[in-house]
Amino acid sequence: MQVIHRIEPIKTKNAEKCQSCTYVLRSESSDTSLRCGYAYYQEKPAFRKVVRLDRYFKVEANEGCCNWKQRSISVLETYQKVKQGMLPAMAMA
Repeated sequence: MQVIHRIEPIKTKNAEKCQSCTYVLRSESSDTSLRCGYAYYQEKPAFRKVVRLDRYFKVEANEGCCNWKQRSISVLETYQKVKQGMLPAMAMA
């Protein structure tokens, strides 16, 4: 069984928040809708095991930690932002 260690969250005012972290997992079973997936993403893809989301710690959107990493924007998100006029059409090139 995968051991998941709790990383102590910190309140942060800058952009380094859980809501924009590449490791965050969306979860309907969490009252915050977010769980920390750092431990999951540390495993190489071939060795990752799917476990129940309630095994991962709930995190608040405005929390952060020393393992924060900027989430990259997906192609779909870029398309949606261009469509809404939030990004120039050049962003799709």
